[in-house]
Amino acid sequence: MGKFKGRESDTLFRYKRRRQAVILLILAVVILGAVFVFWVIYRLNPSRFSSWVGTLFIIFAGLGVLIGIIGAAFADLFLPLWDRLETSEPTIRPRLREDAPIKRINYETLVSRLGRSGRIPWINRGAISTRELRLHGRVAIVGLMKSGKTREAVELIRAALAEDMITAVYEPTSALDLIDRDLLNTAIIAEVDERERSLFFIDELGIRPEKERLDRLSTCIQDISQVRPDTYLAITIQRERLTSKFAKWLATHEFHVIELPVLSLDQRQELARTSSEMLDVNITEDAVEVLTNQTDGRPYSIIFALQQTTGAQIVGENQIASGNLRELLVNHFSVSELQTLCFDLRIDYDDIPGRDKREKAREIVSYVGRRLQTTNLIQLIRERRPKLSWDKIVSEDRESHSLVNADDIRQLLTRSDEEAWAEQRRQIVTSNADAGAILESIATFISAGVTLRESNIHRYATYLIGSNYSSEKVRRQLELAAKRWAIFDIVAVQGLYTIPEPLVLPLLFSFDEARGKLVPGFINP
Repeated sequence: MGKFKGRESDTLFRYKRRRQAVILLILAVVILGAVFVFWVIYRLNPSRFSSWVGTLFIIFAGLGVLIGIIGAAFADLFLPLWDRLETSEPTIRPRLREDAPIKRINYETLVSRLGRSGRIPWINRGAISTRELRLHGRVAIVGLMKSGKTREAVELIRAALAEDMITAVYEPTSALDLIDRDLLNTAIIAEVDERERSLFFIDELGIRPEKERLDRLSTCIQDISQVRPDTYLAITIQRERLTSKFAKWLATHEFHVIELPVLSLDQRQELARTSSEMLDVNITEDAVEVLTNQTDGRPYSIIFALQQTTGAQIVGENQIASGNLRELLVNHFSVSELQTLCFDLRIDYDDIPGRDKREKAREIVSYVGRRLQTTNLIQLIRERRPKLSWDKIVSEDRESHSLVNADDIRQLLTRSDEEAWAEQRRQIVTSNADAGAILESIATFISAGVTLRESNIHRYATYLIGSNYSSEKVRRQLELAAKRWAIFDIVAVQGLYTIPEPLVLPLLFSFDEARGKLVPGFINP
């Protein structure tokens, strides 16, 4: 295997380098040839020329050599970089480290993109197994939005790896749409290891409905199959997006379409129990029954309801008595550590009144309470002191103040997903204003069709709040804010953000407006 750069000797890249550098090289030869001819004439009859002519020959000879060096460097260094940066939209250029149209990926990364929900034990609906994959070779999993299609595909991949059906998994990258058409085939083939049987995975087909995207995915399938005809293919697609165009595309590539059923009542009950345990929600049996009987059979409908209770609990953790917080800071943190906490909370420690650590701790707790930052302080304390017995710190017994009952669940289910998500956003942004900038940044990038690179998301969030990203304090604060959204599976994995589609849909706006908001330097697919 290897990146495209090391395998281009027989491709159009080398041809273009020679062709485009030839003008500079010819010019260098002409200059050096002319200098040589006149130098010979000069040496034969030096008396006919002024003394400065020799110096002039040296200057022109040096110029010829310099042009030759530039031509060679242009051929070997600059043109390959330019070819990789060149796109149909000159203002948008991919990063060189992600110039491959497909990339290898593992099961752990696929699961981690699902956020906390990915850690909930999988419920096998019996819809698809490695048997179907062996039988058909190419499978398309169709289901409602957030019905668990991606998790089903990921577990299929896990099983295929465990059974040694495959040893490698590939997926398209954001660079697939940017590479020149005449170089795409070579770029794809360069990434595939012909020694390994692999699976090519396309998640959420149809989220980019344009014909050019489908054509490029077809090229991926054809080129990978050319290297390894026995390559497996797995695709997920929303039932709502399975139009005649996509149905025809799937049929053309001989995909076996599998409908993913909703969860049965028993499976919903099982998911409600396992999800509440994984999300650390205390839920009554009556509440489990409500989740079982009053949800629509999509895993998301159960998990999102429990995520809301989790979000409310975390946002409401300022129920910890201020006196307990003060004692915790006094007993478990040094003065220098208090200074670090203040730094992370954007508080000037020297401005906090108090003669000793106890007085400083009291004022810090009071100050963050007035600024609605108690939740941030608690989160920092948890990170710094994970082994503390929090049961002794919380002012009320957890069983009494966080127990979720049937009425709580019914109230949550009476609201639409959009209304519920709007309320959760409001609560989180109220507790951490920087979290609002993170989410606004994500929504802007998605609306503009720009890849959600974590570094760019945080840089743009810094721009929105009017801070300087070069500040270590600001970066740490943004990382802290970003963790607030992990409650709802908005996570960054390997430098890229993912966000569940139902959560992002209410935040999107027009492409032109989003592009207008992104200042130069942030548009970078």
